[in-house]
Amino acid sequence: MKNIIKVVFFSFIILLNMSFAQGEAAVPFLVLQQSPQFTGAAQVGVAVPPIDPMGFYLNPAVLGETSKEFNFTTLFLPSKVNWLGWDNLKFNTFGMSLGYNFEKSLLNIPLSIGIGYIKNRADYGTFYRSSPESPDPISSFDSYDEFSSFSIGVSYEFYLKFSAGVTTKSFKSVLGDSPAESEPGRGTVEDNAFDYGFLITAPISKLFYDDVMFNVKDNWSIKPKTNLSLGYSLTNIGDEIIYFDQAQSDPIPRTARLGYNINLGFDLVSDNLKFNLLDYYFIAEAEDILITRDESNNYKTEYQDWMGDISFGKHVIGLKGDDKVVVRKAHIFRILETVTFSIGRFDGRGYYPLRKTSGVTVSTTGLSKYLNANFDNEILQFISEHISIEYYNSTLFKDWLFETDIAGIGIFIKNINF
Repeated sequence: MKNIIKVVFFSFIILLNMSFAQGEAAVPFLVLQQSPQFTGAAQVGVAVPPIDPMGFYLNPAVLGETSKEFNFTTLFLPSKVNWLGWDNLKFNTFGMSLGYNFEKSLLNIPLSIGIGYIKNRADYGTFYRSSPESPDPISSFDSYDEFSSFSIGVSYEFYLKFSAGVTTKSFKSVLGDSPAESEPGRGTVEDNAFDYGFLITAPISKLFYDDVMFNVKDNWSIKPKTNLSLGYSLTNIGDEIIYFDQAQSDPIPRTARLGYNINLGFDLVSDNLKFNLLDYYFIAEAEDILITRDESNNYKTEYQDWMGDISFGKHVIGLKGDDKVVVRKAHIFRILETVTFSIGRFDGRGYYPLRKTSGVTVSTTGLSKYLNANFDNEILQFISEHISIEYYNSTLFKDWLFETDIAGIGIFIKNINF
């Protein structure tokens, strides 16, 4: 029986693999950063700053850091994303998190715990089958990938901040809904995977010059700050999956990431108000899909160990991507807790020439703090201390044929003690 759908899917999978530069792995959407803000910063995610509580997907340990400030967060996309500019290829994500800081409670323990949930779906459109006798469609089905993930992160501070986290996720991938010709598989897979990650942050300014401040006007002073973070994560740990042929399995994209984040900035401080005047973050990370093919054994796929081909000197410090490892670099500028600008680039395995990203985030935090400082109002005070709304607009594959724009909205409740 003639089966057009196999040809269509083969071509489509080739396109996906080229786009993600991970030709050996199935379910490529499992590797995407879910935060629009960090998508605009080269899709970094293993050692990101705790400014975006939905940035924990690529390293669940980030939840331990963000839970120090954020009690509840939610993120959604106001409209589905046309992935790679294709109208029939849609991408959507939704997330939320809860956090609690025990240091601000009666227990007064330097411990914080966060839990998070993310749901993602990539729709590939409707596909049609025909019979050998006629090209007319006889049936159709919708093709998509989707996952739901639950994460928990814990952070403890003893001079340094030590964070760890785990994620469990269930995913479903539909490349068909019935057997294809003589192959027994239906083209649909449902399975599970898990992630784990670690993050260490050195609050250098707090450790070595916490009392340094420069008076600028009346009761206002400028306080410099410096932080350094190092992160590692291993994501999408699970079994190989089978779509059609029981004798041919496909590995999911088990991925190792190692990176660091340098934060330099200034806080504007008065007797009763602290305002982030400027923050600059430089983020770099190396990423390796831990899959190899054994040429001596019929090109059988195998998983590598926990670091894969990542070299700390060449990739993480030297920031040079190659045909095995992708290197991501990003600069984030956060001004007056109101506007954040991000630029990034990544190159290496499959990304030649390098790919660029950019993004802008607008937050209500700066405005509400300004209003609270100038007007004596209990409602304004509560909003400035506990509620903020952010709008994200990021571009992935900037200035390339498949440039993709992503917009998102985040709502945050923070610094509530009970």
